[in-house]
Parts: sequence; C-alpha cells; structure tokens
Amino acid sequence: MAVADFTDRSLTELLSLAGPPAFVMGAGRGIGRAIAVRMAGAGAELVLAGLDAGELRTVATEISSRHERKAWTVATDPAQPAAAAACVSDAIRPAGRLDILVNSAGIFPAQGALDIADENGDRVLAVNLRAAFVAAREFARHLEGRKAPGAIVNIASVSAIKSAGNAAHYVASKHGMAGLTKSMAEEFGKSGIRVVALAPTLIETPGIEALVGTSPEVPPRCAPMARHCRSAARACPTMSRGSLSSLPAISPASSAASRSPSMAATRRVSAGQFPARRAGFPIAVARRRQPAYRCRRRRKSAG
Repeated sequence: MAVADFTDRSLTELLSLAGPPAFVMGAGRGIGRAIAVRMAGAGAELVLAGLDAGELRTVATEISSRHERKAWTVATDPAQPAAAAACVSDAIRPAGRLDILVNSAGIFPAQGALDIADENGDRVLAVNLRAAFVAAREFARHLEGRKAPGAIVNIASVSAIKSAGNAAHYVASKHGMAGLTKSMAEEFGKSGIRVVALAPTLIETPGIEALVGTSPEVPPRCAPMARHCRSAARACPTMSRGSLSSLPAISPASSAASRSPSMAATRRVSAGQFPARRAGFPIAVARRRQPAYRCRRRRKSAG
C-alpha cells in the first residue's frame, strides 16, 4: 500500500497556519527544527526555544529568508523548572499571544539501567517530561486567561508504546509523555484546548547520528537501533539517504531485541506486507488478540 509523500510540497498548498505565532520547544535541531521550518512554510510565525542560541538564530534566519516569516528566539535550559516556565512568558512577550505549542525538546542517551547515574536519569526526565509539563501548564494558563482555544502538540515516541533496552530513563519519560497528553487532553478539552501527541520512530537527526555513529562497526548496544534505521529506510524510499541508511547489515541472531514483535513488525513493513503506519506498534497485535481473550473469559465465567 503506497503512502502519499508530501515532503516536497509547500504546506500552504495543504493548509494555512497564518495567524498568531506558534511556540516550538527544542527548535534548534532535529525534529523540532524540521517542525518549525515546515510550520513557517504554512504561513506561521514562530517563537523558537532551545538550549543553543546560535542554533536558534540559524533556524530563525532560515525561516526569514526561505519563507519570509518572522521568527523570535528564546535560549533556555529546559531541564530547569524555572527556566521552562519563564520561557513561555519570554515567548509571549515579542509575539503578543500564542495559539500553538509544540513540545519537542528531548534527549536520548543510550545507557543500561545499571549504568545510569542519578544525575543523568534526572536530566532525561527533566528535559523530556517535566519541561513539557511545565511549558504546557504555562501555555494553558495563557490561553485560559485570554478565554481562547489553542493546541498543544507533544512529541512522544514509539517508546511511549513499546519498551527498549539500554534506555530505561528515556522509555519512562516517553511513557510519561503519553500519560501527560491523555490527562491534559481530558482536563483542557472543555476549554477548547486540544492536546495531542505524535509518536515518531527513529528519525535521522544529529542526536541519533551521534548515538549510532557513522563507523561501519556498530556498537552491540546500538545494533537494534541500526536495524530500525535501515528498516525505516527500506519502508520509506523517500527518506534522505545518509550514514544511518548505509549502516551494515546485522544478523537477526545478533541481538535478542531482533526477535521482539515490534522488530518483526518492522521487518514485515520493510517487505511491504502491510502499511508503514503500523511499524513498531506491537499494541496493534494486542488489540487483535483482545476480543478472543474476552470471549474465553466470558465462557469460563458462564461455565
């Protein structure tokens, strides 16, 4: 089943985001940067927040020159609760008002649970989860004060649905992001504030490049990740080809993770056996089995 590719089309052909500026956390690089640039292509003006002021200025310059949209920058450390709260106020000041928040700040250090230092685990949870909570809370207060509707988009991960080795702190943060999204959606929905989450799989970003590396020799702990990248490249021919897609083939027997249902699903997708949107989502398998389980349970209780 072919998946439509709109990456080469201007978003103005598909939708319009002209109006009050959007606020993108983690806009300096990776997914956050790509989201900010694409939103500018749809007519949005942006407030960009991130750790590196230089990276933010580069993105703002690209938005201004390529899409002729305004872009303001707010340098902040999302791991600090006070800074995460203050950056929302700092974003509102130049823009006047905000209607969209994208929580894309995140870090992904691969480390075994037995090796994670307390400060490293705390930082992952602070950046990936607490900063999103604080930013969403302050943004919702801003909307409530204006009696205005709005939208919060949280960037979660497939790790919010399935587990992964050597990333207990990251997986915990993304499961937390899923729960945060559900709870806030229920609480804020009555005020006209939509809260949704996106759950991407591995994306070719500077962070993933640094983790996996470009060497032909893939570290054992990165082997499942390398396989994910190659499978994604095969499933999506329009994916940009870089060092990730050129990683060497790894034998399925080289890692226990390769035998997981999610990995098997990814391999089936790469072979084109069912749509790519199901890749890496073992929950689909659980849902297919659930009705049969319920039937057996009812028959047992009836007997």
